[in-house]
Amino acid sequence: ADRGGRARRRELLLAVLTSWATCGASELATGEADAAQALTASYSRGALAFNEGAYAEAAANFQRAVELARALDGQPPATPATVQALEQVLAKALASAGAAESAPSNPIQYGGPAPAGLAVHSGLTQEREAGSESRLESRLDSDRAALRETPDDPFAHLTYGMYAFGEQRAHTAAAWAFQRGAELAPDLPFVVFGMPYLLMHALQHRCDFAAVDVWEPKLQLAMEAAINCILKQECGPNEEYRFVYSDTARVVSNAYTALTNPVTFRRPELLLSFLQSRYALEVQPPPLAPGSWARVHRNANSLGDPNRKLHFAYITGVPSAHVTYELVGLLPLLHSSSVSLSWYTLQKGDVHFLKSVGWFRNVRLVDLSDLSHAEAAARIREDGVQVLVDLDAHIEVSASKPSPVISHGAAPVVIQWLGWAGTSGHPRVQYAGLDAMIAPPTHAHLFSERLALLPGTYQANNHALKWLETISPSPGLRAESTANVLSGLHGLNDTDAEQPAAGDGSRRGLDSRRPIACSYNQLFKLSGEIFANWRNVMRRTPPAAIVQGAGVSHGRKYSISDAPRNLHASAHADGVNANAQLFFAKALPKPTHLMRMSAMCDLALDTLHYNSHTTGADALWSATPMVTLRGLSMASRVAASLSATAGIADTTVFSYREYEDLASALLR
Repeated sequence: ADRGGRARRRELLLAVLTSWATCGASELATGEADAAQALTASYSRGALAFNEGAYAEAAANFQRAVELARALDGQPPATPATVQALEQVLAKALASAGAAESAPSNPIQYGGPAPAGLAVHSGLTQEREAGSESRLESRLDSDRAALRETPDDPFAHLTYGMYAFGEQRAHTAAAWAFQRGAELAPDLPFVVFGMPYLLMHALQHRCDFAAVDVWEPKLQLAMEAAINCILKQECGPNEEYRFVYSDTARVVSNAYTALTNPVTFRRPELLLSFLQSRYALEVQPPPLAPGSWARVHRNANSLGDPNRKLHFAYITGVPSAHVTYELVGLLPLLHSSSVSLSWYTLQKGDVHFLKSVGWFRNVRLVDLSDLSHAEAAARIREDGVQVLVDLDAHIEVSASKPSPVISHGAAPVVIQWLGWAGTSGHPRVQYAGLDAMIAPPTHAHLFSERLALLPGTYQANNHALKWLETISPSPGLRAESTANVLSGLHGLNDTDAEQPAAGDGSRRGLDSRRPIACSYNQLFKLSGEIFANWRNVMRRTPPAAIVQGAGVSHGRKYSISDAPRNLHASAHADGVNANAQLFFAKALPKPTHLMRMSAMCDLALDTLHYNSHTTGADALWSATPMVTLRGLSMASRVAASLSATAGIADTTVFSYREYEDLASALLR
């Protein structure tokens, strides 16, 4: 019962963050926008105080947030669900403030109350306006200055690391704080069994490959400890047992941090066991009442009737700015007339967005954002849905993810497809939509689902219809595109450099006539092994340049941290003229980005641990061949699937040496 209560509190907290993440300030009147910003600021201050154990201060800030939410009277982000969640968080803070003196303990050590800042890491942090961002950066600076007064306090450093990681995605600051906290208290359960998940992700974003190698075995220990303790009841000391079952552990070690780390790449079988351990800790919903499937059964019994159709539906909880919506635009056109098609969204506002997409005009759109998980499942059953496709699985760790709805028995047949690069591990999901390249039958043991292998590639995309003009630009745009990269450079010595005129990239060495290889993957995907190949490619082909994207992913702002400096330093140390050969391009709107790639990039360089997925489709639709090295996990085989379907399977290689040789040859 206590475990279920903690899960409910976490769900409420995530509901608050989800509501804010979907709020666009442009949709609010000026006064309402100010109130919404004040609401966000009050909650952020309360969350930080709560993490630090200052429950009275947290309660005061949460009280202010509740008052502001009520004053907004239902305007986003103050939806009824948000107000209810805020009231629950306030009640928890008040209760904790009353109990603090009688039971003093640090929340980091044994889980205690869930750290609010950690929940934001799941991908819910909204892109902040410039003024708000600068205030938060100054908050980071002031908090770091305060740490100088307590240089030997591990809890202060760990709390700062969680705030930097969750609220700001300031990976450099988070990595420093986590590592310092680990030095001061190496045996703390949070440091051994929880923090490695977050630290590894921060180190990957920094491209700190040496530190990644140091922490990889420690992260593997943390993953295996949770799996063994929860699934096999093979727990270590009492401290370990208490932590892996705590709410903090479940927030820190979420599915996304498990999927994207190098341990899962090298041992892909751990992902399924890890996800099963997460589901084992969840409170299972009660069995369905008799007759719950009556409507579905009636539909199934009438399938022989030519006037009745199979009711097929999709469900997603991602916001409309997410990359998923870039891929699924053609889906309504691909279903035959024998199918009745529905689309369920758990994000407020997504239905309005889909109504503006021409191909969705004849699709039944249903907004479930105001319903509980149980109510949403009941609504889908009442609609008689027979096959439900989960587009998300674990790509969003939020109250709007479809998994809890599926747990309440939404449909008799459930398929997970497209959004998540691995198994869902969900006991109620029967099938996974894959292809024979990313999941050959010999890899069936890596999935809890049955493999539904699609012809060609599993990935749907609609570049040809949506961005046809931008992926077929005129040849004269190449020089303009290289200048555009320079103007957005995030590398060394770029802050005071004059911006080159369009067509003149010679000042910084990126002349449009040089062979250019591109990688627009997020920086955390780049591994030490692949970057070593890149350095060798630059050394073997001196005229060539490599352009790496940085800064924004899926409409959400990421801290670039000091990754470009780390990469430049690594290249220089290896004898590469990085100032002349390694560049970092700013993010651009999708049509402009595709035009830039098509005009400028001669070759796309794939990453390994986590491949180019949508990024790979962008490259191939831009007529840019992609060199990829195929791994064992699904996430490391997607680019091979895309390339094979595009008819250039010979750009897929099977060793680091082949990767380097092929890239060098093509750039020459």
